[in-house]
Amino acid sequence: MAGVGFVGGGVFPCQQSRPGQHRGGSLVWNRGVRFRLVTRGRAGGAGAGAGVVMSSWYDFHASQKIEAPADYVFQEYTRLEDMPNWAPWLQSVELEGGPDLISKWSIASSGLKFSWRAKITQLITGKLISWESIEGLKNRGSVSFRTLSNEECEVSIRLGFELPQWLRTVFHNQFVKNFVSDKLQSELRIFRSLLLRKKRRLKSTERNASSI
Repeated sequence: MAGVGFVGGGVFPCQQSRPGQHRGGSLVWNRGVRFRLVTRGRAGGAGAGAGVVMSSWYDFHASQKIEAPADYVFQEYTRLEDMPNWAPWLQSVELEGGPDLISKWSIASSGLKFSWRAKITQLITGKLISWESIEGLKNRGSVSFRTLSNEECEVSIRLGFELPQWLRTVFHNQFVKNFVSDKLQSELRIFRSLLLRKKRRLKSTERNASSI
């Protein structure tokens, strides 16, 4: 692992160079989603046939303003098992519990299926949740909740995942551009829409109760 960088008001793991590694990449903006590609090589074992195994980290960022208090938005966002309701690419999220708040994630989109187990690495109520995978598809990320006013906040997602070179070559266009760029930004819009709808229903219920 790497190290920890401070981004978007939250903690986000980042790669550090070590002897024998090569880092490089580029920044590409696609539909408002930042995309950073970092390639790194790992020396293979000694003996005949030893070589370098290349893999890449793909890092993304998306944000959305939501007309609701940060504490309330945080509370709704961290209902992890409800995420498939507003993130269509997510097939399921199962909470396993434990001191590290382990969860199991499965995604299915465009014929692709992946799964992983993750642990929460930092949790600051109303402000930040960050995680990293411990099994399956390698990924890491954080979601920060920045207060803009008493009734508005900005939700920022930072997501990174690692793919070996052969898989990166196959899915570079389809996976990176279509899946991440479209899905990550659209899920925030869906989340905002559902949250505001729920907020209006709650206010309506409170008004009706107070008038009785």
